[in-house]
Amino acid sequence: MWCPCSRAYREAVAGGREPAAVPPRTPVEPSGGAPSAAGRDGQQGGAIPFSFEEVATAGIRTLERVPAAAKPQVSALFETVLRAATDDAGWLRAYAFAPLVLSATHRGGRKAVTEALRRRVRLWRAGQLETLWAEARAVSAGKGDRRARRRAYPVADDADNRLELQTDVESVDDLDGATVRQVLRRARDRCYSRAVSALSAAQTAPADDATLAALRELHPPAPELPDDRSLRPVAVARPSPGVIRRVLKKMPKGTAAGPSGLSAQHLLDLWDVSGSFKEAVADAVWALSSGRVASAARPYLFGARLVPLVKKSGGIRPIACGEILRRVAGKVLASGRAIKDLGANVLLRSGQVGVSVKAGADAGVHAIRRVAALYRDRDVVDRGILQIDFANAFNTLRREAIICSVNRHAPQLLGADRGISSQCGVQQGDPLGPLLFSLVMHDVVVPPNPGEQPPVPAAPASSQAPVESAPASLGQPEPLDAAGGRPTPPEPAQAPGSGDPAVPPPPPVGSPAAPRATDGALSQAGLDLLTFFLDDGAAGGELDTLGHWLQGFEDRAAAVGLSLNRGKCRLSVAPGATIPEALQGIETFPLDDIQHLGVPCGSPETMRAFVEEAAKSAERKMRMIASLPDAHVALTLLKFCAGFVSVVHLMRAVGAVFDFACIDQATQSCLATITGIETDASAWALASLPVRLGGLGLHSCADTAAIAHIAATFDGEACLPSLVTPYVLPHAMLLDEDDTFLASLEDPRLAPFESVLEKIQNVLQARDNYGGRGQKVWSATVHDERRKALLISMTEELGRSGRLQGSALALKQVQVRARIQSCSAQHASAWLYGNAEADPRLWLSPAELAVAIRLRLGLPIAPMPSICRLCGTGSADVDGVHARSCFSGGRRTRMHNALRDVIADFARRGLLAPAVERPVFSNTERKRPDISYVRDGTTVVLDVAVTFPLQPSNPQYAKRAAEKPGGAATAYATAVKEAPLY
Repeated sequence: MWCPCSRAYREAVAGGREPAAVPPRTPVEPSGGAPSAAGRDGQQGGAIPFSFEEVATAGIRTLERVPAAAKPQVSALFETVLRAATDDAGWLRAYAFAPLVLSATHRGGRKAVTEALRRRVRLWRAGQLETLWAEARAVSAGKGDRRARRRAYPVADDADNRLELQTDVESVDDLDGATVRQVLRRARDRCYSRAVSALSAAQTAPADDATLAALRELHPPAPELPDDRSLRPVAVARPSPGVIRRVLKKMPKGTAAGPSGLSAQHLLDLWDVSGSFKEAVADAVWALSSGRVASAARPYLFGARLVPLVKKSGGIRPIACGEILRRVAGKVLASGRAIKDLGANVLLRSGQVGVSVKAGADAGVHAIRRVAALYRDRDVVDRGILQIDFANAFNTLRREAIICSVNRHAPQLLGADRGISSQCGVQQGDPLGPLLFSLVMHDVVVPPNPGEQPPVPAAPASSQAPVESAPASLGQPEPLDAAGGRPTPPEPAQAPGSGDPAVPPPPPVGSPAAPRATDGALSQAGLDLLTFFLDDGAAGGELDTLGHWLQGFEDRAAAVGLSLNRGKCRLSVAPGATIPEALQGIETFPLDDIQHLGVPCGSPETMRAFVEEAAKSAERKMRMIASLPDAHVALTLLKFCAGFVSVVHLMRAVGAVFDFACIDQATQSCLATITGIETDASAWALASLPVRLGGLGLHSCADTAAIAHIAATFDGEACLPSLVTPYVLPHAMLLDEDDTFLASLEDPRLAPFESVLEKIQNVLQARDNYGGRGQKVWSATVHDERRKALLISMTEELGRSGRLQGSALALKQVQVRARIQSCSAQHASAWLYGNAEADPRLWLSPAELAVAIRLRLGLPIAPMPSICRLCGTGSADVDGVHARSCFSGGRRTRMHNALRDVIADFARRGLLAPAVERPVFSNTERKRPDISYVRDGTTVVLDVAVTFPLQPSNPQYAKRAAEKPGGAATAYATAVKEAPLY
């Protein structure tokens, strides 16, 4: 790993040596091997004027996007470079491609950048790498002040989407202008999570000896790895370009590049230029997946850039940002069916729900809450729940333990050669990191059978590429004995009370029936509860049994490099409990105060107190976002990064125990701050509807909390038999005794929605949770019924107001329905929040946004009616109906022409040679068509029209629009077909 702050960081973290031990211009190999001179050997007889280390530590800033005009040249060159990456020099050229060809330019502007990239491609093909290297370093040195400012912000990875504010600032007035500009720029680029991360104002640690010592302590050296002869690597199938493209598209917008500067956006920009480029990328990803990488390139392709951030509570948090091709390879491997099945087939045996287990977090929280409630209700004083915390777990895990566990459970991850550096731990940000950690934790919690023989040694891996038809997934492999057969299954766990003095028999807390013999860790340890979410674990049972289990667990964890942080472990017990010697030194808490994964699992009273503090933090976050100077950006961040989305995990944990109306009130207040609009009850009810139903998507937490908790309870039920003992399982599944579940089921906000209650009752009887989509299905039903009720109440309110009578009232009621239906049409809300590929010009000014939101919510845009200044005759009503339907001023003509030109431009790109408003008929008295073109000898004409469903001159448009979205446009199209214009 490398830290861009100083050379001392780079040398220490990369090689684990003193700074003076690495001379300049010498590649550093974190694996501990001798420096290789192959990194400078040129390809085709030329010399490469740089090394892997120099490219990785140069910090050359690359372009965010590749201009469209330069894509063919850049794509062709990159394809050639990737196909030549077969030795040290070839991989070095591929590693240096982004900083040399895609580095930032002195001059901005699309044309200047395009010409610069084309020139660099020509220089590369001419073999002038030294010129490119000098220019890239010169540009990087000229923009050093900008790089220095960038270091003040966290380098967000696709596994580092931190949406929680880490400081106590209340508004952007407490931040410097550079931070605010960074937030706005990232948000306008649709990188919403990175924009909120910039608001945290997390600073990098100072470049001093203390930070260097902290980084060394967090990344300790490791002993030698085991001999390859004990492993059984499996050939990896070549991924298809389609799979790689799906992986790239799923990466968050603005995913940071690795040390070389190559980003996911670069690959997406070049992806569709040619099919051969896709195949070259697929071959490169295949090479990384199967370990066919030159030895000198491995430490850098599998390494990462390290940024030390200062924690709020003190200490250093290292953020690792690896190479994009390596991350893609990891995601491709992790997406295989065999890897996904590991969660249910293997990891659940040890209570591990953090990887490939649907609703695993919900299951762990529900299990802890039910066990704690059982202990409280029965006044059990000799049992408790132990919550486990490790010290620097992911960075201290021994690599030989990782390799052995992968070899036992998922040998397809080893590839043809493992190519892992000698540093400890799992790299943060690695897509396979959680899986690798979980596999080792599984073997720690459920140790292999003592009589199990090591796996059969694999045949020597061929230096040639594996056959492409090799299987991509091997199902769930099992270790083989020395004869090549399946090992003898482990002896069943000894029944409690059968004479084992080390494991006292647990009293019948739950069902009086004897426990069932299982192959998991619960039966082996005699526990009531065992669950892990990666390194966050919890075990429950008799205190003496807990102490005995903890001693063995701690010894096994130490053998793989993990050390228990007893200062952060928690033991939740009932008052008057006697703590055994093995659990001494661990802080004790009441069962009411137990927490897991950042949510409360205790009594309803402590749940309310916990969520109340979390709600205050969420409200502060919303106020921070609302104070941004760009109203449209603030509204977008409020929707995607605050309010509902910031507390959804709490709603799934506590349900209706806490009244989340305070979050809704804070969201409504922030909407008023951002837009300057005070919404009444009807307008806020409409704003809280999804965008697809004509709302703003600011979902109501109070209306969703009960549904979220009920769905989470059902979603996690499938995992409960693996997390709790048969003693406790009947009580964990008995929802009639769950106070939190009953409070959500009896929530008065659900009473009006009989169809939702009926679906919930069906699930209670059949235990069918819609395949884990319960919250989505029930929330959609609630939103649909709320929208119907809102339309009825709004139309009835117009009649009760007495301001309109007769036909005017009927027309207004129809217009209300037509407005909401029209806002629900497909693409009718594209301007509201946009998407990753939206036009930057769609960001509205504060005044434009305020008017647009008022029109969408049906609020007046003017204090009183007036005479239209354009036509001078019509009355400009406060709802803006006349303003949008007036023919004077040319506004409607400009809208028509803009839409016509967009359609014509698409036709030109399709090589249709369209003609815009040219006479194509012999009868010159006829109108000219908007667009016409000839296709297969036939003249095709297109008529473009912009319809306004609320226009008073044609009430039929409003009636058709009130029936279904897009009804006015359909009515116009029908009229044109019945009376052709040409």
